[in-house]
Amino acid sequence: IMIGSNGSVGHKFFRNDLDKSNNTEEAFVNITAGSGWDTDSSINRDYIAYDFDNDGWVDVLGAGGKIMFNQGDNTFAPSLYPGLNLGAVGDLNNDGFLDIQTGTTIRYAVPNGNHWITVGLKGTQSNKNGIGARVEIYGAWGKQIRDIRSGEGFAYMSSLNGHFGIGSATEIEKLVVIWPSGSIDVINNPAIDQMVTVNEGAFPLSVTEAAADAFSIYPVPVDNLINIKSKSGHAIIRAEIFDLTGKLVMKKESVNNSIPASELATGTYILKLLDINGRLSTLKFTKS
Repeated sequence: IMIGSNGSVGHKFFRNDLDKSNNTEEAFVNITAGSGWDTDSSINRDYIAYDFDNDGWVDVLGAGGKIMFNQGDNTFAPSLYPGLNLGAVGDLNNDGFLDIQTGTTIRYAVPNGNHWITVGLKGTQSNKNGIGARVEIYGAWGKQIRDIRSGEGFAYMSSLNGHFGIGSATEIEKLVVIWPSGSIDVINNPAIDQMVTVNEGAFPLSVTEAAADAFSIYPVPVDNLINIKSKSGHAIIRAEIFDLTGKLVMKKESVNNSIPASELATGTYILKLLDINGRLSTLKFTKS
């Protein structure tokens, strides 16, 4: 979490550690010192985050006529652009790099050779713009996520397309769209360096029942965190928890191998896991 400064208190930058020791959730650690934000004295009412250089790391545009470029190691380096102000963001000339429009002024990005993909959505069951959808891409870097939102920052309407930079990578293994309706589309090996339009339901995820041992959870019984181990190592794109009456009590998208369980009452539950290859597993667990 990056909290921009708009007054006497400086910028703050936190890392999510999901530290659950001693049954006390202390998820966020202040790592502002040495991040580059500790030495930036500019202030603004608005900060927005995009991958402006397509290297696969999300950068921050805020105050002071500069972009703070993410170095990929929890540090940021400023690049100055005199006269640059916050504005609406999108690829206005279709070259694969994000541009910024403020009023009648357009600042066009200068391409640098990094690869990219832009995802446009057309909903059918969901709203036609796909607002509220989660778009994920998987590759050698792991996973990147974009949530499609109807507004960005304090005052501007930016592109509704999901834009991803992938740096020097030359392929994307999977493109996954989780729609507001609950449906999931999956495209294997989508082409890079172009815009891909996904119509809801055109690439449905084919769900099959996985082997009983495809996933395991620990500790047993569960305390405040459900840790999930995948035998195949494939990413989990959805987790649902039901009580024994069949009532859905929790739903999580894009699970990163653990699910908070502190809000669950003591008892027995059913956990359903769906991985990126469409394998569905059902496990029973007890919450202590």
